[in-house]
Parts: sequence; structure tokens; C-alpha cells
Amino acid sequence: MKKIRTRVITLCLSLGILAGTIGMPTAAFAATTDATYKVSNGITTDSPDSIKGTDGTSKDSIYGASLAASGGSSFSGSANFNANVNIDVLGIANRIISAINARNFNGQNAAFCKGLMESAFYAAHGQYNVVVMDLSQNYKHNISGVKYFATYQYGGTTFGVWVFSRQQPKGSYFENDGRRGWDHWACQGWQTQVNNVMWYNR
Repeated sequence: MKKIRTRVITLCLSLGILAGTIGMPTAAFAATTDATYKVSNGITTDSPDSIKGTDGTSKDSIYGASLAASGGSSFSGSANFNANVNIDVLGIANRIISAINARNFNGQNAAFCKGLMESAFYAAHGQYNVVVMDLSQNYKHNISGVKYFATYQYGGTTFGVWVFSRQQPKGSYFENDGRRGWDHWACQGWQTQVNNVMWYNR
């Protein structure tokens, strides 16, 4: 009986060491992945210290990219907006809708667009890139790892909201070929702005 107990303990310890060894490269890689966090609508500013580290960077532990359709659920808010959710891998739709519903934008598209950006970013726990775009404007993009996409109608304008992975392939971008400013687009996350283009991992 003592020999069996010793073998079981040895096996458990061996499996624990093996699991720790397999997990180490991911943890080491995640700890060395630095990215600068920016907020922009045409003017790039540093993030609040509560989001980033004191050195202006943030560590990333998010990997992979996946898409999932939520069935295109719709919602009408008391703040005079409608939402149509197409992709919600993170399960954040209700948090975004509740945050937007609790605010008064006084009919200002710029306030709604900015509020939508902030609500999406914080609903995703500040771990993903966010782009809000006035869909009546011309735009194009090359982004991957979309975790959330929805459209929101407010004041006669339809905004698209993309929440996507911080781990983007080289050359990923979101280009606004229309009008800029808070009433037409808002971006938050790990990006570099050059004129009308947000670059991710340029």
C-alpha cells in the first residue's frame, strides 16, 4: 500500500512539473509583449494611468482570433437608440447597451460616438482595440480577431462598432476615407494614427 501511495504522489508531481514546463513559454512571451495604448478621433493622446502601467505600456495576454455570430439580436434603448448585435464572442452586448442607455447625449452624435467607444472599451475590460465608425462615411479596414460587431442607430446616424484583438498581423489598419471628428469616428486601443488611418502593428 505504501509503494502504491508513493507512486501516485510521484506521478502527480511529475504531471505538475510537466504542466508548468508546457505553460512557461506562453507566460514568458506574454510578459514581453508591450504595446502603447492610445485614444484617438484625429488627435492621439496618452491613456489614463489607471489603464496603462507607469511606464506607458500594457502587457498583453490575449491570444487567438475567433468569430461567432450571435444571431443578430436587436435592442431599442430608452436613450433613443437602436442596436443590432451581429458578433459577441465576449458576451459584452448587454454591458455596452446598459452603459449607453444610462447616459443622456442631448442629441449630440459626437457625444454618442465617444460614449459608445468608451462603453465598448470598458465592457471588454480594456483588453481589446475598439473602433466606432459612422457607416455613412467611406472606410476600409484590414483587421482580424473580431470579438464584437454591432450597429447602433442614433440621431439618424448608424455607427458600426468593432472590438478586436490587440494581437494584429503586421500591416493591419482601419482607414477613414470620410469626415473625421468625434461625430464620425472614435478609436481606442493599441494603435498608431497617421492622418486618416489607424495602424495596428505597423
